[in-house]
Amino acid sequence: LAAAHGAQLVAAQVEGERNRATIDFLWQKLAAAHAGLYYLVAEGVEIDSVRFWGAPWYSDLWGLDNARTQLEVGRGINDCRHPFNGMGEWDLSAHVSCHHAQTARLEAQAGKVDVVITHWPPTRDAMHPKFAGDRLSPYFYNDHEELVRKVGAGLWVSGHTHESYDYRIGVTRCLGNPSGYPAEHQASELFRPDRVVEV
Repeated sequence: LAAAHGAQLVAAQVEGERNRATIDFLWQKLAAAHAGLYYLVAEGVEIDSVRFWGAPWYSDLWGLDNARTQLEVGRGINDCRHPFNGMGEWDLSAHVSCHHAQTARLEAQAGKVDVVITHWPPTRDAMHPKFAGDRLSPYFYNDHEELVRKVGAGLWVSGHTHESYDYRIGVTRCLGNPSGYPAEHQASELFRPDRVVEV
């Protein structure tokens, strides 16, 4: 990935062009130049008869549309601050709006997809107990159990949190296997560097 397009991505970020459309375009260009590499933004691809659908699928802050939640998340998360906010284009309103738009596309995949891949986890079950009650948790996890059941994928892979998780909701296995930052300790003890999942 450290090819010419990867260098463009870094250059765009250094120059403060962290506009999501720009970054998405450069990643899609990079993926198009490498066979078998896909960059999905609320879209799907079929590989060897397995149907994948992927998106960031930002959180909706658990529907906590109040000033306190927005203030705490706005203060505690870099995404809404320079230089990560796309020269001022990205705030919590845009974040939640994108969540709703991507949710609508995801709902349309009900019964049509085998694997869902999102950055944000689908439910609070992905949350390690040490984060219970944390004021920023609504930003790091979604809370849509009924949607997981409705989509009915065999596997839902996600990340965002740095603690591994593995649980089931209906027919769907929800799995996160992040290594975290190099110096981080995995409190969940579920991380497996050699994990392979059959679909």
